[in-house]
Amino acid sequence: MCYIPDVSDSTLIIGISEQIRSSLNRGQVAYSGWTPCVLSIYGFPSCFLYSLETQHTTGYGLRAITEECPEAIFLMCAQCLIGTIIDSFTVGAVIAKLTRPTMSNNTIMFTRNAVICLMDGVLCLMFRLGDLRKRKLIGVSISAILIRTKRTREGERLDNYETPLELQCDDMGSDIFFLWPMTVVHKIDADSPFYNLSASQMLNENFEIVVTLEGSIESTGQGTNAKTSYLSCEILWGQKFVNLVSFNEKHQSYEADFKLFDKMEWVETPFCSAAEYEAQGNEENNTKTTEGNSITYTDSTKKEKEDTLQCNGVAEDTVAKHGNEFEEHELSKAHQESGDWEYGKQRIPVYQDVIYEEDECEDSDERADTPPFPVTWV
Repeated sequence: MCYIPDVSDSTLIIGISEQIRSSLNRGQVAYSGWTPCVLSIYGFPSCFLYSLETQHTTGYGLRAITEECPEAIFLMCAQCLIGTIIDSFTVGAVIAKLTRPTMSNNTIMFTRNAVICLMDGVLCLMFRLGDLRKRKLIGVSISAILIRTKRTREGERLDNYETPLELQCDDMGSDIFFLWPMTVVHKIDADSPFYNLSASQMLNENFEIVVTLEGSIESTGQGTNAKTSYLSCEILWGQKFVNLVSFNEKHQSYEADFKLFDKMEWVETPFCSAAEYEAQGNEENNTKTTEGNSITYTDSTKKEKEDTLQCNGVAEDTVAKHGNEFEEHELSKAHQESGDWEYGKQRIPVYQDVIYEEDECEDSDERADTPPFPVTWV
C-alpha cells in the first residue's frame, strides 16, 4: 500500500513538470530542436509507466530522463530513496511478524492476586500462571524482584531498592516444565524480606513485586517474555488457589478449567509473622521433647533428679550413677526386661498372623487412573 502513493505522486509531479516545460506541441519539438525533461512522455499513462519503472528499476529503455530539467533529476533521486526506505520497512515488518508473533504475550496468564498460606508448615507466598497456547513454551524460567523503600543504618533513604526473591515450582526451582497451569511458591524463611512481616504489617507496607517469565516459542525458537506485578494490597493472607486440573476418565486425559484460574478459598493460616510462627513452633517442639525424654528417679534422700535415656533397641543399663545408689524406676525395669523402649511410655510389641489365600489375590489388568498425558484445556 505504501508503493501506490509514492508512484502516484511521482507521476503527477512528472506530468506537471512536463506540461510547464513544453511550450511547443509534438509537431514543433523536432522543428525547434527542443529536448523534453523525460523522453517518450506523451501523457498520463506514459508518466505512470516511467514512475513505476524508476521505482522498481525495470528500465525498458524507451523512457529516460534528460539533463534539461533539474527538478526531474531531483525527483528521480527522491523517488529512489523513498522506495529503498519503503522496502526496508516492509521486509522488517514481515520478518518480525513471522519470527515473533505479537499474540504470544497475550496468551500467558497471571493471577490477579497473590496469596499467603501454609505449605508444609511454612508460610509461603504463591501466585499462579498459565499458557493458553496449544503449542507450549519451552525452556521457561521465572524470576521475581521486590521493589521497596529501604533505610540504611546511617539513616539514608533508598528509594526503589531491589531485592531478588527466590522462587520454586514443585521441585523444579525457577525452571518450569510449562505444560499446564503452575503455582509458583516463594518460601518466607529467614532469607526472605517478608520474614518479619505479619498480616497487618504487610498490608501497611508499600512495595511491589515484579514477576518476569522468559521462554522460547516452540515453533520458531525465538525468545519471548511476559511481565506482571503485585502490590501489597493485592496479596491476600490466609487464602490458597483451588485445584483446576482434573482427570477425565472418559478421554483418559487431564483437563484444566481456566474458569477456576483466579478462584481462591480460605484456609487456616496464622496472622503472625513467619519469624514469630517459627519461634512458637520451636518452643512447642522443645517442650514436647523435654516431656517425652525425661525420666524421674528417687534416691535414698528422696530427691528427684532427671536423666535422659537413650536406647538403640538393645537392653542396656542407662541409669547414670552420680555417686549414690539409686532405686531403679519401674519403667527402667520394664525397659531392661522387654528391650523395646519408647520415650515416656512402655510399648508392647503386638504380632498378628495373617494368612493370604490365593483366591483373594487376583491379578488386576486395569489401567492406571492417572496417566501423565495428554493434557487438554477446558
